[in-house]
Amino acid sequence: MNLHLRRTQKHGTAHLGIHRHYGWVICIACLLLHACCCGLAVSIISIYAPYLKDALELTNTQTSLISTMRALSSMLFILTADKFYKRFSLRTGACIACLILAASCILMAHAPNVALCYTAAAGFGLSYAYGTMVPIALFMKNWFTDRRATAIAIAACGSGVTSTIAPPVFTKILESRGLTSAFTLECFLAILIAVVLFLILRSTPEEKGLMPYQDLVPASKKEIYAHHRKRELRKGLSRKETLMFLIAVFLIGSIGPPYLAHLTIHFHFIGFTPATAALAFSIVGVLMVVAKFLFGIASDRYGTFPVNFVYIGCLMASCLIASLLPGGSFLIYPASVLGGIGISLVTIGITVWSTDLAAEKDYAKMVESSQSANAVGALAFSFLPGILADLSGGSYRSTYVMFLIMALVVMVMIQKIYRRHLI
Repeated sequence: MNLHLRRTQKHGTAHLGIHRHYGWVICIACLLLHACCCGLAVSIISIYAPYLKDALELTNTQTSLISTMRALSSMLFILTADKFYKRFSLRTGACIACLILAASCILMAHAPNVALCYTAAAGFGLSYAYGTMVPIALFMKNWFTDRRATAIAIAACGSGVTSTIAPPVFTKILESRGLTSAFTLECFLAILIAVVLFLILRSTPEEKGLMPYQDLVPASKKEIYAHHRKRELRKGLSRKETLMFLIAVFLIGSIGPPYLAHLTIHFHFIGFTPATAALAFSIVGVLMVVAKFLFGIASDRYGTFPVNFVYIGCLMASCLIASLLPGGSFLIYPASVLGGIGISLVTIGITVWSTDLAAEKDYAKMVESSQSANAVGALAFSFLPGILADLSGGSYRSTYVMFLIMALVVMVMIQKIYRRHLI
């Protein structure tokens, strides 16, 4: 009783004290949003790729262009995300993004030719642009004063949840009932999530008469704990540092979606069964969920600088194994574990980097710029794996060598910026 009163007094009223954790409800709602607009729209696209290729009789390059169209749409529309969320509230905009995905699934389910397939893929990109890290970062900024990195990490686990659950389910449906049934199920899920979000989400704490989430630790103790946990960062980037930062984000974005989009078809080509490839992709999804969550906690506790070494190192190791992987080898599973850890940087890493390094007044602009650079990277490299595969007799090994080199460059650039800003 006394403890409860002391806690509520910190927020002024008992009402605020009882409801001070609604920010975590918003966080879980954002996880569902990310599961829909990133997981269903992007992360599991590689599950459909072999079936779309056979159904529409596509070449490897044409199959890769599905991801290219999605990435092009994302890149273009993410530049309008700020205007979109000025016209619509965060709550309404998030629901619209889910409904766009639903409409795109119906179009993809009944696409008779490659042109309509690409149009539907562009709809996936539009859903991604308006329904992923831009609104999630703004929700977390509104609802959290403390533990923002942890909140962002939890929300960003959405695509990992989808990547864990969806591959075996959708593979079974694709094998037994075909593309139309699989896309119809995805449409239903997107509509269901939109309804749930409309009921749960609120754009700001004030809409529920609340304040943003804050730790109950006194400010004096917070400073002591922070001193022992991690070194602080000087916020605000120079023009040169901003350019370097955006190049690093561009490169990590160039790795992420193409890495996931071509992973299953790569495993198919080198001799693994569809069931084994789907299981490996599910492992990637599991580790993405766990790794994103741990990234946020570790960044809040130890700082992002040391955590970056671990995560980028895992990504590099995964690309190395994938490039050398023989068919039927058990190494598919270590590659999937390391890949799930490393590829989580594409969502959680970029947003936490922006949170760490951007000045408060530049936060919204930095989030939009970094997500734009990420989308440009995904577009710029989305078609290259297909071209490299066509030139290599169908093999994607050279693609993962390219990703390995790019990840090394990202590590050098982003860690150089962090080292300059450590206090």
